[in-house]
Amino acid sequence: MASLCTPGFSSSSPHPLTLQRVGKIVHTKSVCSFKSEISMSGSAATVSLASSLSPTDGRGREKPRRVAEAEDSQQISGGNIDLEKLKEREARERKEETNRKIASQKALSIILRREATKAVIEKKKGPNNSKKLLPRTVLEALHDRITALRWESALTIFQLLREQLWYQPSPATYVKMIVMLGKCKQPEKADELFQAMVDEGCEPNSESYTALLSAYSRSGLFDTACSLLEQMKSTRGCEPDVHTYAILIKSCFQVFDFNRAQSFLFDMEAQGIKPNTVIYNTLIDAYAKAKMFVEVESIIAEMLQESKCGPDIWTMNSTLRGFGGSGQITIMEKCYEKFQGAGNILNRRVKQAC
Repeated sequence: MASLCTPGFSSSSPHPLTLQRVGKIVHTKSVCSFKSEISMSGSAATVSLASSLSPTDGRGREKPRRVAEAEDSQQISGGNIDLEKLKEREARERKEETNRKIASQKALSIILRREATKAVIEKKKGPNNSKKLLPRTVLEALHDRITALRWESALTIFQLLREQLWYQPSPATYVKMIVMLGKCKQPEKADELFQAMVDEGCEPNSESYTALLSAYSRSGLFDTACSLLEQMKSTRGCEPDVHTYAILIKSCFQVFDFNRAQSFLFDMEAQGIKPNTVIYNTLIDAYAKAKMFVEVESIIAEMLQESKCGPDIWTMNSTLRGFGGSGQITIMEKCYEKFQGAGNILNRRVKQAC
């Protein structure tokens, strides 16, 4: 068989290229942008190739592949194909591809900027340059590490932050660092930062004490947490609030210490602090998981009598899940009826949650 790329072969040559296939019909497709004209005679197929360039529109521009194929199909079959729709589809696909490229470039730029930030910080470490970093560079790097809970790297950058000439102590930054260390189960490091905050002249308040107390309670060190709670009570302006007790109670339930959680509830009442919906929901969820359904019903009844912290969508979900999962269908239906009786309050809270 002669090759299409044979020297001296021309698409306009009068000598046709003949394919001998006995008893079979040979179907050919366009190769290297050539169109094929096929004529069959007996058992032989005579193929003459007419040379053509890639399909172009009226302005000499190359047509999109889908449109060109559609036009070829229309010429061959004589079918009625809506080329306008195909062109719109082709344009839409090009736009989607462009949008994907733009999104990828944005994501890459963010990654490169973060990597560049790391490189700048490492490069400028030293006796001469460590105090000349730009505020945005250091603060963005610190925020990234706090968000990712990379406490060791965060402490390194925070130390660089404190060495800068423009640095001013910020209680809010200290609180973020202490909360992060608490989540990473590093209460001793959190305590060191708390003391450093005090040494730099920042007055501790309820928020900073609660952050440190949370760090100890998350690690199960309740004796130290209780000591901090008593210290808060005796420090003016640092009295514990409902958020402080919510953290303590939740930490107790995480280690199934129901008696200690109950003691914190009594302490709240003695301090004149009323539970909020968050604390009630924490109690319901913990008691339901422990199959202490009498306590669950008691808390629900108490919530329904409250005007400021009534049940919400999380209350209903925890209750129905607890009773339903334990096969207490009758009690579950009764609780649902109670929630329906509190219709206006529950519906309003459901809308707020959504």
